Amino acid sequence: MQWCPSSAIGPTSLAGTSWGNIRLLVAGAIIRSVTIERAGVLIIQGGRLALIERQWQGRRYWVIPGGGVEPGESVAEAARREAEEELGVPVELGALRVCIDHREEDGSVQRQWYFDATLRADDIRVVGPEKRSPYRGTYSAVWIGLDELDVGAIHPSAVAQFVAQYHGVWPAAFIEIDET
Repeated sequence: MQWCPSSAIGPTSLAGTSWGNIRLLVAGAIIRSVTIERAGVLIIQGGRLALIERQWQGRRYWVIPGGGVEPGESVAEAARREAEEELGVPVELGALRVCIDHREEDGSVQRQWYFDATLRADDIRVVGPEKRSPYRGTYSAVWIGLDELDVGAIHPSAVAQFVAQYHGVWPAAFIEIDET
């Protein structure tokens, strides 16, 4: 465990070894989990969805491009930055389409925001820090046809389910998903 400054998350708080999941502790018991904000993009072009193919610890799966919101950054700024790091090209954000609250195995809650977005290029490739992280498996930017989506192998699967259900045409209403 590492001590966290009290101004960061509260008095006499500890942060776990993973800075991505901050928990407040009192006498060794978790009293509440802090929501971790993440943002991503849903890019559907030519009947295909842009995804990041991951291979890690013997598993192969896909993730929707996105990542953590940095201090002082809006969710829109984070979505744009993460998409550009993971896809290697500038993106133009559209409407905010989905918000999902997801409970992690350690009890923390991730709030994930997804915007629809467009690119001016078809040539996508990972260029961000993931490219330089050999201990976290491999990352490849790929296009998958909407008719070929394996929803169960895409994270978050609830968002992938909506992409498959609406076949890339979003309903007018904002979608909220609670998996806590």
